[in-house]
Amino acid sequence: MDRNTFLKILEFALQTKSYRFLRQSSEYWLMQYPGDLLVNLWQARGMFAEGKRSEAITQLENLILLDPEFLEAYQLLGFALSGNLTEHYVEVMACIHALGGHVRASISLPAWSGKLLETREAIDKKDVDESMQLISQVLGRGVKLPLIDVTHLRASALSQDKVTIKQLAEVYYSRWQNGLQFMLFMADAKLEMGDETGAIEMLHKCASMDSAGQVPERLWGSDHA
Repeated sequence: MDRNTFLKILEFALQTKSYRFLRQSSEYWLMQYPGDLLVNLWQARGMFAEGKRSEAITQLENLILLDPEFLEAYQLLGFALSGNLTEHYVEVMACIHALGGHVRASISLPAWSGKLLETREAIDKKDVDESMQLISQVLGRGVKLPLIDVTHLRASALSQDKVTIKQLAEVYYSRWQNGLQFMLFMADAKLEMGDETGAIEMLHKCASMDSAGQVPERLWGSDHA
């Protein structure tokens, strides 16, 4: 069965409230493709729907560490955490806002969230100066989150300075060792600097953790090298 057909089956299972089938089907797929991040998200949906809230939350938090820009994972995590206005819940809502997702107006978000959204909009416009100026304001608040660090790295990457990108990626990789974006930027910089062996080793690791390639496609488009 191809992946698109399988994902449609999972969606139908959710719509028909076949939660056990959803979870078990996801588990079966992940036995073959453990690095499929989207199916991991579907598995978490099944867990949560079956009442396995803590297991679902753990899985979603792990997914976010792998892919700090995974908006759907933040959204489901926010839903799972809702009911208690904890600092962690507000932090998740802030990340959803920064990624362009909808957050209720009644939730008071930290100021860095809006600045991070503006930074990411400047990155999309490839505005080097604006994105660096905005991310500096976010970094100055001392908040340690993988999404902030990924955004800093993406803003810095606009300069095309491979040495700086590699050094920054290594710093953030030491902080978030499962972060796929940090590994991909390191691999790309290594390749540009002639370290093909190191780049290929890093890319193989990324491929095992993200078998469908959702992170490189988001970073570089569907036709990336």
